[in-house]
Amino acid sequence: MALFQPNLDTLLRPAHFHEMIPIAFQPFSVHEAFRKDFAGTVKEVAKIGYDGIELACTPFDWKGDTLSVKERQKIVSDLGMKVSCMHAKWEELDRTFDRVVEDAATFQTVDVVIPWRPPEIFTSAEKIIELGELLGAMGAKLHKAGLHFSYHNHNYDYKVWDGLPGVEWMMQVTAPQNLSVEVDTYWVYHSGNDPVKAISRLGTRARFLHLKDGSMTKQTELGSGDIDFRGIFDVCEKVGSVKWYIVEQEQFNFAPMESMRLNLEYIKRLTGA
Repeated sequence: MALFQPNLDTLLRPAHFHEMIPIAFQPFSVHEAFRKDFAGTVKEVAKIGYDGIELACTPFDWKGDTLSVKERQKIVSDLGMKVSCMHAKWEELDRTFDRVVEDAATFQTVDVVIPWRPPEIFTSAEKIIELGELLGAMGAKLHKAGLHFSYHNHNYDYKVWDGLPGVEWMMQVTAPQNLSVEVDTYWVYHSGNDPVKAISRLGTRARFLHLKDGSMTKQTELGSGDIDFRGIFDVCEKVGSVKWYIVEQEQFNFAPMESMRLNLEYIKRLTGA
């Protein structure tokens, strides 16, 4: 089987191409506040200046949070924000496919993202290829329903098997309309790969970015870790396929909401947004 290779003629946009990529946030970044007050927390983050939010097709499984998908969408919409994309677990896609499609319609998004698959799957190229084929079949089903499917990476799925990172094996055996990648910059880096090169190799298969910074031992606010975000933003502009930058942070040097503000300021400073 031929190795996955980017086609630069089709993956790179003209040098004059420039379009501001909107910026969303991942609720886990401020999950303690969301647990207590979803509406108030979304309002606070909207005031900071975020354009959107990444949500899930079912209510968050945090104690005390009972809002429906429709109620979440109204809160987000009333604040002038959009749902960047919708996470859905494999079990939800496999067992309640019609509901996933309905929830995406409610959230007014055409993008469904599977947030992970278990690490034990990623033990050989053969097993990863099988997973890619399975996800590709689900992506074809979603494509037929008018939706697009993406996979969110971690560090274990970006390790190299038989000359190719796991995520690229999945791209190798799937059609572009059936599977893309939500590139998590920190986990690509943590796997020992260069996020800039990873995005360049994915080309137009890179559809969303989870922007996270840090070192090999700890996550941190954007711009204070080891990751080359200027290079990341440059390559995203060249590739031209990234629909949203999505900020996610799991470890903090400041109060979470302050970190979210600093992260947004950093992105805007580097991108000119």
